[in-house]
Amino acid sequence: MPVLPVWWEDIEEWPPIIRYLPKAPVDIQLCNEDMVDLKEFQNDVRSVLGKTFKESSVEDVSFGPILEGMSSLNRLTSEGNLWLRKSLLVQKLNIQFPEWIRVREMDLKNKYGGNCT
Repeated sequence: MPVLPVWWEDIEEWPPIIRYLPKAPVDIQLCNEDMVDLKEFQNDVRSVLGKTFKESSVEDVSFGPILEGMSSLNRLTSEGNLWLRKSLLVQKLNIQFPEWIRVREMDLKNKYGGNCT
């Protein structure tokens, strides 16, 4: 499901579902079968993106809602935005972030100190 674009006004007030991991190249290591699936997915995305660039025009671009702060987050959640509703469910069920996110956060905290979330 599509993630909303973020243009957050107050960086001190991040919601718990969003993580800012600056300069965080991700080197995902999965089992061989999952790595094959990931590579196929990446190729499909590149193919669709290339086709979109070739065949689309500016008029085809549509803009959806943007997360701009807690008020827009609350409004869009109450309007039933699927990504935000699922994110809220993830929080309520206390589902942990993937290990690579937790590790990157710890690396940033160790390197720069403070709270990276």
